[in-house]
Amino acid sequence: MRISFLKILALSFIHPTLCTAQNEIDSLRFWGDAMISLSSPELREYAATEFNKNLRRKIRGIEDSSRMRFHPSVIRIDAPDNSFVLYTWQREAQAGNYRYGFCMLREGQDPVIGQSAPRNYRKVNYERFDKNNWYGAIYYKLLPDTFNGNYILLGYSQSSDGTRHRIIEVLGFEGGNIFFGAPVFAKANQGGPLEKYYRAILHYSPGAQPVITYDPSLKQIVYDHISSFSDPRTGEVILAQDGTFEAYDWSGNLWVHNPYLQGHPLDQAPIEKPVLDKDRPKRDLFGRPQKN
Repeated sequence: MRISFLKILALSFIHPTLCTAQNEIDSLRFWGDAMISLSSPELREYAATEFNKNLRRKIRGIEDSSRMRFHPSVIRIDAPDNSFVLYTWQREAQAGNYRYGFCMLREGQDPVIGQSAPRNYRKVNYERFDKNNWYGAIYYKLLPDTFNGNYILLGYSQSSDGTRHRIIEVLGFEGGNIFFGAPVFAKANQGGPLEKYYRAILHYSPGAQPVITYDPSLKQIVYDHISSFSDPRTGEVILAQDGTFEAYDWSGNLWVHNPYLQGHPLDQAPIEKPVLDKDRPKRDLFGRPQKN
């Protein structure tokens, strides 16, 4: 995409603090903040293109990880053994149409950078992904344990139709390459035999706040059960938690679904904490101040 001088000038008016300090700050941070924060879809897309160019040029190893701290909506998680740092972010391409990116930094290895491909989040349960075909998410938590050498991520994403998704994801390495997903989630649907899935996903409506939490003493992932409700005013079908809970229990080889968990106390959902620090003014997923 070509961008005119007038559009660059518009960029400087929209983000004057960034542009006046551009000689003093890293251009990676400049374009990274712009691709998330600007109001114009065309300018966000242009900024994303420039950000990706700078990302590949300027991030060479884990020692450059501090360069990625350019916006509160860029989420960093560190491996429990400090073997890697993973950054993920979300940007709005067009209104309601979201794209995701990640940057994996490992000691002694080149960075791994990925951009999301358009996916139907209801049809990604049976695939393993890599940097070239990743579906896209913000990963906000990494479980403190490893499971057969792999890690478990908790993530968040949203579809263009407004549906939100909480994701329980496998992260692993094979031959130095990163992969997402493994057939380790076992669940019996409607009383049938156990089926294996590559990840577990909760689909829910805007306004719902399902919880996912982990009990390391039990090696158990607990989450809200999602049910469908009909809004009596509009007739709209809403997906939200119904007050009951489910779990996945680690058996040593599989995460086995437990549909009958009851009376389990859950902490506050962790998704907003890395993105929206409760001690700061309330902001949305893109770091913008929220109106009361």
